[in-house]
Amino acid sequence: MNVLPGLLGLTFAFCIGTADFISRKSSRAIGPYTTWTYTSMLGTIGLLVLSPFLSIEVNLTPYLVLVLVLLSVCQFMAGVLVYRAYEYGVFSILAPIVYSYPVVTILLAVTLLGQVLVPAQILALAATLAGVILLTTRISDIKENLRGKKMSVIVPGVGAAIIGTTFFGFNFFGLGIAVPATGAIFPVLFSRAASFVLGFALAPILKQDVKPERRKISRFVITIAVLQVIGTLAFNFGIVFAGGALPIVTAMSGVGAAFVVGYATVLLREEPEKIQVLGILLAIAGVVTLLYLTP
Repeated sequence: MNVLPGLLGLTFAFCIGTADFISRKSSRAIGPYTTWTYTSMLGTIGLLVLSPFLSIEVNLTPYLVLVLVLLSVCQFMAGVLVYRAYEYGVFSILAPIVYSYPVVTILLAVTLLGQVLVPAQILALAATLAGVILLTTRISDIKENLRGKKMSVIVPGVGAAIIGTTFFGFNFFGLGIAVPATGAIFPVLFSRAASFVLGFALAPILKQDVKPERRKISRFVITIAVLQVIGTLAFNFGIVFAGGALPIVTAMSGVGAAFVVGYATVLLREEPEKIQVLGILLAIAGVVTLLYLTP
């Protein structure tokens, strides 16, 4: 058995999970939009500096350019929304939602590529969705709402996380199409550059402050940028070494939620309610099982 794709998927999970956890510090200082824009900018600069040593060779067709543009837009939208969710939300609840993006990817494969789900996959999908439903509400909040003490039972950040993970699902679906044709490195450079350009171009319209300032290039932003690039490169190389099918790569990448939940539990002392713990376990187990069973 070739364990390299699995190890690369695990590398992605560690890097992106760690970057997600660190993002709160930067998002609270300069905003999630600016954080994503500047980490994309630094990632682009780093890859361009290293490009002479990376042997980037790619033959683009109009179809591949379109795929790269669309997946880049999805990545930008997903990154901003997820960082906004993490800014003040509960990590241990939001991370399993965010890392359920493979469910979206597989549904796209079924819908657009005609793949058929076996009963075990359908069961795993149902478990994932049930897990997301369980972990998005708190029983204590429901009780307080019934007593008239609270106006909402939905955990803050859940809406942004669900929309963000949907965009991530489209993004990774696009990577599954692009990477086998373009190689592992070019899509990372393209998507990082696109996020950087979109971030600055849309800032006036969205009333975001992205003007260059020293405080916006903090150690947190630099660390996130490095982890994002390493993680995405690991994922893409996993696709290459797995021959494009990547069930093991994506299964291991979904473990990123476990890293975020682990950090939050140990460092922030987050304590989800029992029903939410069940939801976390169902969501993570469902994603890993679904992807492991998907050829």
